[in-house]
Amino acid sequence: MIKYIEDKFNAMKHLKVCKNVVENVYELLKLQINFDRSEAIIKISEIVLENEKEFNKIAEYGTEKPVVHATHDEFMQAPERTELTYKEDIAYVIDCYILISAVKYGLEESIESGLEKIALEYQESN
Repeated sequence: MIKYIEDKFNAMKHLKVCKNVVENVYELLKLQINFDRSEAIIKISEIVLENEKEFNKIAEYGTEKPVVHATHDEFMQAPERTELTYKEDIAYVIDCYILISAVKYGLEESIESGLEKIALEYQESN
């Protein structure tokens, strides 16, 4: 996990207002370990649809990952998707969801500033 994301998530664990976010992240992490395609599809779709505007904003910044499909049916009808692809989507959703939540709950100024910090972290590690 990206240190920036890890730090924001650790801060959320101590905030009562972020209880739902923390629970959702733990559910997603469990799905990465004990993968269940149907549950993963439902949970990813739920989080992405709930934060669609913010996920689209992140996608506008040229992330290397494709935008996660926002509907349950699109996931269900995609035969080329593998367990690994779903697990990669889960990891991407977790990172984006934590950033989005950090902005919503005042732990980060904006999505843009968070993405800049993440980019800087990548540059420093390479």
